[in-house]
Amino acid sequence: MGSNLTETSVERMKPDDRPYEVRDGRLKGFLVRVQPTGAKNFYCEYGRGKREKLGRFGVMGTHEARTAAAKLLRQRDCGEDPSAARVVPKSMLTLGEFVSEHYEPWVRQNHHAADATLYRLRSTLSAFRDLKLDKISVGEIEKWRTQRLRSGIAAATVDRDINVLRGAITRAGEWGAMPKGTLENLKQLNAADEGSPRYFSDDEEKRLRAALEAREELMRARRESGNEWRLERAYECKPDLRALPFADHLKPMVILSMHTGLRRGELFKLSWREVNLEQKVLTVRSLSSKAKRRRDIYLNSEAVGILTSWRKMTDRAAELVFPGENGNELTDLKRSWGKLLKDAEISDFRWHDLRHHFASKLAMAGVDLNTIRELLGHSDYKMTLRYAHLAPNHKRKAVDMLCAA
Repeated sequence: MGSNLTETSVERMKPDDRPYEVRDGRLKGFLVRVQPTGAKNFYCEYGRGKREKLGRFGVMGTHEARTAAAKLLRQRDCGEDPSAARVVPKSMLTLGEFVSEHYEPWVRQNHHAADATLYRLRSTLSAFRDLKLDKISVGEIEKWRTQRLRSGIAAATVDRDINVLRGAITRAGEWGAMPKGTLENLKQLNAADEGSPRYFSDDEEKRLRAALEAREELMRARRESGNEWRLERAYECKPDLRALPFADHLKPMVILSMHTGLRRGELFKLSWREVNLEQKVLTVRSLSSKAKRRRDIYLNSEAVGILTSWRKMTDRAAELVFPGENGNELTDLKRSWGKLLKDAEISDFRWHDLRHHFASKLAMAGVDLNTIRELLGHSDYKMTLRYAHLAPNHKRKAVDMLCAA
């Protein structure tokens, strides 16, 4: 009998060249399947050749998956067919009805970024919401895509919209609500090549850092003025920000992102147990990673200094490195980030572009693309190739090696 599946044991499972499965030692029929990409999915096997996907590790916990498997096995033992609930009547639903009644609950159980996926899907749905599933075709989608492009929407945005729509339609086919492979022949626009990654110029970075310092000074001055007002009225004063290394979380978050390439979601979820200041390394767990893979990011001196100073001024009992209100996870930085960019006179720069800045600077410093891929946690090498044009010397060095031989 095998050992029980736990959060720790599943997280430690490493991908192999081929998919493999590990079965639970306690509940017969409960298993996890590990893909070469690193994705790990829970399944319940309730008969010969019969199994149901429960959810993806990282979105669904091991205990939750085991409970779901036990429920399916009880249905089987009572003479019910666990797969029957997944079948959707053909040609009876509109796309909007299918999404709200069937697809949305599945996304919430299986997608790591369910809210973002559903938000994009809802905005895309408006053109197809009332269309019967069996009336959806490649022609309809291409006509809508052409209209979007003509209205000035970027090709990359249109591709992302179609990808979330494709996900819903693919599931509808798999669940019997419409013909399978409806969008099989719909090709992407290959918009990934349409532009270079955005990163700070040297002058922009100087302006950003100056704006951060000015913001810190303004917050300290306001706190000082507020405490003077409180003293005059015998009220309790708030902590003196001049005695602290940072006025709030924005500066350390921005600088750390520039030096680690962390995704915003990874930064929000980062906990102190994943930060080793002695070894100068930060670990992104598979549960927090978009690619569902653990990766180590080595910290340079500025990143270590930022985290060391920030640690001194935060609650020692806090689990998250950058907690929001009441110790909960932060959800947004749009207002403070937008104001900072405005003060620095920097336009067309998203928070995610801090990640591009990290990778672009590495490429320009001569770091090889595979190392950049590992640091970013890209599952597909093609995603890293967008930085190749920033490192033209690696091709010259490659051919020069022939002369040295």
